[in-house]
Amino acid sequence: MGLVIERRRLPAEQDTFLWVCDGCGSELYRESFHLTDIVQQLPPVFEHYWGNPAHTTCRKCGRKHAKP
Repeated sequence: MGLVIERRRLPAEQDTFLWVCDGCGSELYRESFHLTDIVQQLPPVFEHYWGNPAHTTCRKCGRKHAKP
């Protein structure tokens, strides 16, 4: 599940993408950056998350999250 809330960004502001464990709610992975082009910048963020098993496995409860 995801939630996107948009507003005009100031030049120094960063957007943050955060994944949490479905089992225990612990943070799995977070990436922050200044978003200027969602079409170009979002795919690498998802690749950073899904491309690394350490990012998709909960360090607290051990639950593994599969790519939908």
